[in-house]
Amino acid sequence: MRLALVLALALSACSTVQVKTDWDPDANFTGLHTWAWQAATRNMTGNPRLDDPLVHKRIQAAIATALAARGYKQLAEGKADFEVAYHVAIEQKLDAQTIYTGYGPYRGWGMAGAHTVVDSYDLGTLMIDFISPVTNSVIWRGTAQSRLQDLKTPEDREKRVQEVVDEVLDKFPPDR
Repeated sequence: MRLALVLALALSACSTVQVKTDWDPDANFTGLHTWAWQAATRNMTGNPRLDDPLVHKRIQAAIATALAARGYKQLAEGKADFEVAYHVAIEQKLDAQTIYTGYGPYRGWGMAGAHTVVDSYDLGTLMIDFISPVTNSVIWRGTAQSRLQDLKTPEDREKRVQEVVDEVLDKFPPDR
């Protein structure tokens, strides 16, 4: 039983970020130097965790910081080379792990017992889109998924959001 508890705690502490990207193979990424936020209004979901203005402020600041660090200039007015939009989602997941507790005289020599631990967790998704202002179509999309962590301070939350955004934008521009 003690091994099962240790394993469950270890699994719940895992918070690796899985990043995936996709892009339009016809897009000219070398011509992108300036960006602006897409004018579309964010839809309210009714979920206070998704609609939290502090979360959105952190995501926007992290994207702006990451793009500036990569040499892209944000335009407040005028026509940018690309527009940026993002989406967030939270999905509840279950993870079941069976732990075999050893060998012994069970119908000959075999497994002596097993214990299954079920872990419920929230999977957070951040999707960042780069959109052509000419065609209004997505030219690049980066998606990050990770277990949500219970971070205690605003500074910790800001740091985590920046880490996730950086991991996504490290994949831009795409290698061809």
